[in-house]
Amino acid sequence: MIKGMTTDLENTPIGERINETDLEKFNDIIKITDGITNNEINAKLTSINIEDDKNYILEFTEENKTIMLGDTSDLSVKMEWINFFIEQNKGEIGTVHLNSQEVYYSPN
Repeated sequence: MIKGMTTDLENTPIGERINETDLEKFNDIIKITDGITNNEINAKLTSINIEDDKNYILEFTEENKTIMLGDTSDLSVKMEWINFFIEQNKGEIGTVHLNSQEVYYSPN
């Protein structure tokens, strides 16, 4: 599920394009989902919030994890951190913070 789009899909006629801002963010969505697949992250991605392209928020509901991804820079390193924190904190509700210089996990 994609959250935080600026295009009003309910009032957009069929066949009409979504706005440019959302189109640009969709390129990042592809990078993120490819990163999850390529890094063999076994957790199921439930949603991506694209409201802020400087801090994409990923939800892994089955793992009870929220990922504050930041932007898509250094994505391969961020994917390794996601995998690490999900595996290390199985069964725990928490947030992985990758959106600042300090990478950390905070239980909720």
